[in-house]
Amino acid sequence: MFRIETNRIALRPFTAEDAALVQRLAGDWKVARTLALVPHPYPDGLAAQWIATHRDLAKAGTEYIFAITRQPDDELMGAISLRPRPGKFGALGYWLGHKYWGRGYATEAVQCMEAVAFDWLNLPSLTTTALKENKASHRVLEKSCFRKTGMTHLAFRDEPGVKPFLVFRVTREEWAAAPRA
Repeated sequence: MFRIETNRIALRPFTAEDAALVQRLAGDWKVARTLALVPHPYPDGLAAQWIATHRDLAKAGTEYIFAITRQPDDELMGAISLRPRPGKFGALGYWLGHKYWGRGYATEAVQCMEAVAFDWLNLPSLTTTALKENKASHRVLEKSCFRKTGMTHLAFRDEPGVKPFLVFRVTREEWAAAPRA
């Protein structure tokens, strides 16, 4: 896999050495409570198992998963992934450790993945969901040209029932027409 760099962040492949920090960051309740698929408490060994799947997923073209790191020290801050459905759309997912919230890192990472989706993979659109109550994630997506297209109810970890999620979408044309800083 490749590395994407801006002045403030880098998106790079995860390494086995990242596992303990992934467990700590994603296992933090402030982060986990916003993520539908991340278990809480976060079990020992799960991050290493997850990281071990990344290379095969990328080789198959089914998912590209990157560590979000801070420049220039390469400090791991979170994760972002793109699951392309060629000719249809790409599904985006991301999380950031809570101590990095509110600094624009997530927005920058999402915008990097938009460039991958539209310039490299030539996808027609990207879609994602965010918990209805997660206003900060909604703002990240809106700053990245995504627009709300509806609401859905999804299973949430191993909790009973479902929770409301807003659905967001951006097309290649909308992204291309947006002003760049």
